[in-house]
Amino acid sequence: SLSGGTIPLSRSDRRLDDGLRKGLTLEAGQVSDPLDTDLGWVILHRPETVLARHITIGWAGGALKNVLRTRAEAKARAEELVKKLKAGADFNRLLAEYHDPLKEKSPPRGRTVGRSAFYAKTELAPVGPTAFTLKINEVSEPVVGDHAFTIVQRVEPILVQHVLVSWRGNRRVPGSKRGKTAAMDFINDLKLRLDAGKPFESILKFSEDKHAIDGMYLIAPDHMAKPFSDAAFALKPGEVSTIVETIYGYHIIRRLR
Repeated sequence: SLSGGTIPLSRSDRRLDDGLRKGLTLEAGQVSDPLDTDLGWVILHRPETVLARHITIGWAGGALKNVLRTRAEAKARAEELVKKLKAGADFNRLLAEYHDPLKEKSPPRGRTVGRSAFYAKTELAPVGPTAFTLKINEVSEPVVGDHAFTIVQRVEPILVQHVLVSWRGNRRVPGSKRGKTAAMDFINDLKLRLDAGKPFESILKFSEDKHAIDGMYLIAPDHMAKPFSDAAFALKPGEVSTIVETIYGYHIIRRLR
């Protein structure tokens, strides 16, 4: 039979391991060769997308919550926000201060308000169309829409691979059997293996991250716990981090691209 669909890059369906690994290495617009999986033959296409985040500032009468300002006031507020972002102010701090949420309780499926997400060129206008006109880290001028101005920033994603070792009682990683001290000893031993010349692939089997295929994630700076993101984005492609502690456990991270 013939069917199709979308496969998230971090999906943990082990039947599609080969497909997901190939999908992570495809460039935008590329199509894979047929891949033999337990579900049948799979052909993967990586659509052209960009990673972006946005802040919406509305005026009275639209689909935004508790907005009483006029259109002129909204425009002035949006222009003020753009100046701050272009001067290097923290996006997430300004998000909390400036963003006007929709009246609906939840954002569109697969989206978290303010968090970077991948958009196709025609997706969630004006975010997708605007993001495609920007360079990496560039901030747009306010884009006027139906009772709101939208400010978009394009973000650069990186592909990383990691090993996670957690500890007993960590509710974020159920099933861990080591105490915290033993977990640290074990991740230290894995790092020593790498320092001695063992390939990163040789320690992947010890990872307790069950959500990523081969430990891989395509991430933006705001997708992971801050210590993880800070370490990952400090790496050059091919480099391996020191041991990083987050609320999930201890990590060793390799940047792939």
